[in-house]
Amino acid sequence: MAGLERRRLLAAAAMSAAGIALAGCTRSNSGGGGGGSSGGSGQQEAPKGPFRASATPDAPPVPDNPIAQSTGGTVPGPPGYSLPLTDRPVTFTFAAPDNGYAPRSYTQNLAVWQEIEKRTGVRITWDVAPSAQYSDAMAPRLGSGRNLPDLVSLPQGWDPVRAGAEKLVVPLNKYLNEQNTPNIMKLFADFPDVKKLISAPGGEIYALPSVVTDAAYSDPFGLMIRQDWLDKLDLAEPTSLDEWHRVLTAFLTKDPNGNGKQDEVPLTIGTGPEAAYLFGNALGLHLFYGGGWYVTDDHRVYYEWTDDRLKELLTWLNRLYKEKLLDPQFYQTEREAVLRKVTRDLSGASIDFSNHTLEYNKAQAAAGQQNAHWVMAKPPTSDQVSQPYYEGYGPLSGWFSVTRECENPQLAARWLDYVWASDEGNTLVSYGVEGLTYTVGADRRLEFTTWVTDNPQELDPQAALRYHGAMPYASPWIRAAKGPLSEFQWDVTRTDENWLASAEKIAPSMVLAYPTILATPEETKELTGILPDLETYRDESILKFILGQQPLDDGNWQEYVSTINGMGLDRVVEIQQQQYDRFTGRK
Repeated sequence: MAGLERRRLLAAAAMSAAGIALAGCTRSNSGGGGGGSSGGSGQQEAPKGPFRASATPDAPPVPDNPIAQSTGGTVPGPPGYSLPLTDRPVTFTFAAPDNGYAPRSYTQNLAVWQEIEKRTGVRITWDVAPSAQYSDAMAPRLGSGRNLPDLVSLPQGWDPVRAGAEKLVVPLNKYLNEQNTPNIMKLFADFPDVKKLISAPGGEIYALPSVVTDAAYSDPFGLMIRQDWLDKLDLAEPTSLDEWHRVLTAFLTKDPNGNGKQDEVPLTIGTGPEAAYLFGNALGLHLFYGGGWYVTDDHRVYYEWTDDRLKELLTWLNRLYKEKLLDPQFYQTEREAVLRKVTRDLSGASIDFSNHTLEYNKAQAAAGQQNAHWVMAKPPTSDQVSQPYYEGYGPLSGWFSVTRECENPQLAARWLDYVWASDEGNTLVSYGVEGLTYTVGADRRLEFTTWVTDNPQELDPQAALRYHGAMPYASPWIRAAKGPLSEFQWDVTRTDENWLASAEKIAPSMVLAYPTILATPEETKELTGILPDLETYRDESILKFILGQQPLDDGNWQEYVSTINGMGLDRVVEIQQQQYDRFTGRK
C-alpha cells in the first residue's frame, strides 16, 4: 500500500505545485490602490486582476472544488526498508523553530519524537528558538559558518542555493538513491515536477521542503471579523475598502462590547505589518504571499511596490491609523498581544490563519464572552477587481538541509526519507501516535481521539497535536491536496463546525501566488548586493507613509519611486524575468 498511496499523495503535490517554488530572493510574506500607471522602472501599464493558475504556463488550474479532492488519512504502509535505520544509536543535532505550542518545547522529548527515535534508532537533539526569534538566532551562525548543527531549518534570507554555494549545506543528490531513500526516489521517478521544484538550476538538491497544497485551502490566511459585533450593530460583512472603513468606524464608536467605553481596537494585527497589505487584494495587488511580484497573461514579470495602486492602499491604511481604527501598535505587535486584546473583548477584526477563529472563540468563551463569534471574511473587491481572491500559501514551505558538519549525511538523508516521504513517518508527524492522538476506525480511516477533539486542557486541536510534537515547525512534512494523508488538515478543521464553515467559505477564493524560483549562485550574489538595501528602504518608507511620518503627497511618492528605481530595481526585475523564463521553459 505504501508505494501506491504515497505516489497518489505526491502526484497532487506535483500537480498543484507545477511551476512554483518557494524560496528565492524575496520575502514570502509581504502585503494596496487604484490607478494604472506603474510608477517607474520602465514598466508597462499596471496589470489588472489577480494572478491565477491559468497565467502560469504548464500549471494545471486550481481544482474547482478543492474541498472534495481528498480521500482522507488511512493506516500507513511500511517505509520499504527494515527499521531501525542504524544498528547503533546515532544522535543528530537539528536547529529549527520551536514548537507552535510554546509551553511544550521539542527539547522536552515529546511523544512523537520519542516514537520516531524508537523506530529509527536516531535521536534528535533539538537546537531551537521561538519561531519569531529563530531567524535572528540562526542567520548569524550561518553567516559565520560556525557552530552549525547536523540538520537545519534555513532561516529567512537563506535559500538552499545560497547555503549550498557557500558550502554550508551538502548537496543531497548522491545520498538520494533506490537503496538509501526509496520513498524519495519513488516520488522523483513518478512525479518529476516535485524534483524540479526543489532542484537548484544546476540540478543540486540542497534541501527538502514541507508540502502544504491541502493546508492552503483547509486553513487559509485572510481577514477575520467578529460576526456577533456585526449582528449587534446590524451591519453586513464588509466587501470593499469603503465598507471596511464604515464597519471599523462603527466598531470604534458604537460600543459593540457593551461596556459603555470607547475602548475597542477595531483592527488588530499580530503577524507583522505586511499582513495589512492584504487589503491590497481589493485593488488587484499581490503584496503578501506573492511578495509584490506578478506575472501578466503575456508572461511579463511585474513589480508592484512602485505601482500607483500601492499609493492608494497606503493612503487608505493611513486613514485607518489616523482615525484609530487600526491598532497603533500593529507594526510591532505579536499574536500573544492580539490574543490578550481578543480575550478582553476589545478586538473586532484581525488578519491571520483561519484556525485562529477557533482559538479566539475558545479564548473569549473561557473569559465569559460566550457570544463571541469570529469568522473569516471574504476578500474585499473594488471597481477594479470583481472576483475576490486570497493568495494561497505554498505549495512548498520552508527548507530543511543537512549541513557540512554532519558526519553521516547518508544516514541523515535516510532519516529524512522516513520522516518526510514515507507513509509511516509522515503519519507520525501529522496525526501523531496511535492510541494517543488518533485511533483506526472504519475503512482503516484515522480518527482523532478526544485528546484532540475535546481536549481536557481546553487546547484547540492543533495545539493538542503539537502538545505531543505533531504538526511540527521543526521538520519537513506533507499536507498535500490528494492521497492517503491529504485530508489531514481537513480532518483537523472538521473538529469545529465554525472553523470548517470559515474554511469552506474562503476556499473558492484561493488563487496561486507568484512563483518565487530558486536562483543560480550568480543571481543570488547579485541580488544580495541589491535587495537588502532596497527592501529596507521600501519597508521603512511604507511604514512612514502609513504612520503619517511622511506625508503621502505626489512629491514624496515620486521620490520614493525614483529612489527604489535608482537602487537597482531594473536589474532585479530583469533577473526575476530570466528566472521565471528559465523555470517555465520560456527561455
